[in-house]
Formats: sequence, C-alpha cells, structure tokens
Amino acid sequence: MTKNSLRLMIVFEFLNIRRYVFIIIDLTMNKPGFSSMTKILDKYELDETKQKRISREWQDYAYRLAVALDDTKHTAIYMRIVKTAPRELVEKAKSFVMDAGARSKGKMFMWKLKQLKEEERDKSLVE
Repeated sequence: MTKNSLRLMIVFEFLNIRRYVFIIIDLTMNKPGFSSMTKILDKYELDETKQKRISREWQDYAYRLAVALDDTKHTAIYMRIVKTAPRELVEKAKSFVMDAGARSKGKMFMWKLKQLKEEERDKSLVE
C-alpha cells in the first residue's frame, strides 16, 4: 500500500438479490472528497441470473442448493424441499452428496434425503 492510497473492504448486501459483493476501493488522498457510491458501484457488474424474484431466505438457499447440485432445471423441487423439510436433513444430504462426488448429484441428494427422513421417522416410532 502506497503513501497516497488507502484500501478499504466494503461489503454490500443487496436485499432483492441476496448476494454479497466484495469491493476493494482505492481512495486517493490527493483528490478532495470521495466518489459517490453510485459511481463506484457502476464499475462492477452484479451476478444477476434469471432468478430475480427471490424474496425469502429459503428461496435463496434452495437456488444455491440447485446450483451446488448442478441441477438448476429442477429449482422448483428444491424450493419445495427446503420449505417443507427440516434444514438439518437437507444440510446432511447436501454434505453427503458433495463428499461423494457423484455424477448425478440431484438423484443422490433425493435418495439420501429420503433415507434420512425414513431414519428420523423410525426413530420417532421407536420412542
């Protein structure tokens, strides 16, 4: 870092997209005042995909899950699963699939989630 510059890390959360953008801004001390946020943000492109109508946290989580499983074609199914199934089971199934490195991640996720739900149901029947 030079004498004439100051580096800041600024984190923005855009509520309508729910994505985090990390920007490093170089502020020169020789110029009086600061640049407006609009000018700074106009330099960067946001990662806006076709999913522009995400308004709830579970919707964002379901979309990120579909992307992680390389199965964005079935995003609606993941939204229903995330909304209705316990998050703990969804996380366990996702972790299992990511560790396994399967070719068909979506199928394996559905299989593991079904297996976890059956195990949980069996535990509740025994107790």
